[in-house]
Amino acid sequence: MNPPKPSKDKESPGSSSSSQVTFAGIKSASKKELRGGRIRAEVDINREIQNCRDEQSERFDLSKSSVTILPNTIKDLTHVRELYLYSNRIQQLPPEIGNLVNLKVLALSENSLTTLPDTMDRLVQLKVLDLRHNRFNDIPEVIYRITSLTTLYLRFNRIKEVSDTIRNLVNLQMLSLRENRIRSLPITVGQLVQLLTLDVAHNHLEHLPNEIGSCAQLTTLDLTHNELVDLPELIGNLKNLSRLLIRYNRLSTIPSSLANCSKLDEFNIEGNNVSQLPEGLLSSLVHLNTISLARNNFNSFPLGGPTQFTSVHSINMECNTIDKIPFSIFSLAKYLSKLNMRENALTSLPLDIGSWTALVELNLATNQLTIIPEDIKSLQNLEVLIMSNNQLKVSDNKVYRANLMNL
Repeated sequence: MNPPKPSKDKESPGSSSSSQVTFAGIKSASKKELRGGRIRAEVDINREIQNCRDEQSERFDLSKSSVTILPNTIKDLTHVRELYLYSNRIQQLPPEIGNLVNLKVLALSENSLTTLPDTMDRLVQLKVLDLRHNRFNDIPEVIYRITSLTTLYLRFNRIKEVSDTIRNLVNLQMLSLRENRIRSLPITVGQLVQLLTLDVAHNHLEHLPNEIGSCAQLTTLDLTHNELVDLPELIGNLKNLSRLLIRYNRLSTIPSSLANCSKLDEFNIEGNNVSQLPEGLLSSLVHLNTISLARNNFNSFPLGGPTQFTSVHSINMECNTIDKIPFSIFSLAKYLSKLNMRENALTSLPLDIGSWTALVELNLATNQLTIIPEDIKSLQNLEVLIMSNNQLKVSDNKVYRANLMNL
């Protein structure tokens, strides 16, 4: 589920005589704001609240309105189901927010929140809570008591740890903790058995708990840009995974149990320290569309033969030290349209290169090739051939085809 993007209701005109809390505007602006020229249209929050109550609107939207303080009259919006307050300057919420017992969506991203009121545990119907881009150093304890939550966004805060009471959020389907400072996940994350998406990319994780294997409904697990040195064997229990993102970590091995995750359509381990894969791993992942082994320590192709690439459309092996493409390795790769072997140690190309007939783009730049095989002319679909920074003879230009776009 994507973060909520509300459509704004029509704004009501502000009251020039109101002394209540207002947005930063002509008459409510401080002298400093006036001197700075930051003058905005005056809008009376209490008037907006009154209008929402009178119209019994289920959506209340004050996003991008320079709100700094919510008045306690917010308690009157007990009928509201969706409250949008994103992109303001709110530092804290009033306790009266707990009166909005029918609330299902609460969008508070891009504010300056550091805490939440304990009264929020009264929001027993709340499904979506968006707290992206705030200033939380930890996850407020009250969040763990809002057990109705199905979607929780905490991206881009300063969170260092996740409490083991995360287990209380038994209805959670989407959890985003991306771009924080988290070093570990509690074993109780395994009790989130309804979880479909877990995004913990751009943190400082070194290990995952074995219990992650109990999140059997997971379809997306994003671990990109962490400090992982291993993956638990029980990750193979996640048989519904279609996206496993483990780029840019410190992995040197991949567990063989990953072969059980047969629904994966992408295998991307770019930017790790892997030198070989478990034999037959890629062959077991029969729905793979894209493979990237780029920027690792491979000096040869993975073991497993031609069946590894039966369904694959794109292969990226750039920035390794592979010195040979095995003969017939792509004999079953009838969908392979893009092959990137840039920055390896290739000295020659296999004799059956002419059979790679589905190729549209072939990148062989920065290797040690001295000739271009004549059979490359058989690649009727080839549009891009990149062979810069090799040791080619000038005479080999005769095999370049007129329809190649990049040399």
